Amino acid sequence: MRNYYPDEVAIVFAGIPVGGFGEDTFIEVEWDNEGFTDVVGRDGEVSRARMNDRRAIVTLTIMQTSPSNAALQALHNTDMSAAGGAGVGAFAMRDRQGTLVVRSDEAWIQTSAPVTLAREVQAREWKIRLARGEATGGGN
Repeated sequence: MRNYYPDEVAIVFAGIPVGGFGEDTFIEVEWDNEGFTDVVGRDGEVSRARMNDRRAIVTLTIMQTSPSNAALQALHNTDMSAAGGAGVGAFAMRDRQGTLVVRSDEAWIQTSAPVTLAREVQAREWKIRLARGEATGGGN
């Protein structure tokens, strides 16, 4: 038997511990490109080439009541107003109950999270760009 504890997933971005996640999917990592491409020759021989593009988009879903929203917005504002990549920092996500780790030494917020105000508490989606993402492990 295996157990999964979503509250044991830790995310730190640019020194900011991120919390207050949405009620369902709270993190999604999507890689931009395949790890390898391949072609087949006339005689059926297959050749492959490793792609070195390890960019990824991480979507964090955070409840509007979380203090993480203000911290991420402040970081993005600094990045937009200061020169030299002031909002670029390391990203790390770790499942503390398992082996999954997603990280990048350089990451930044692509754009401010859309804001929706309604009768009920809403979630905000932050898109974080990983310059050279790396995933290790895979589960718990």
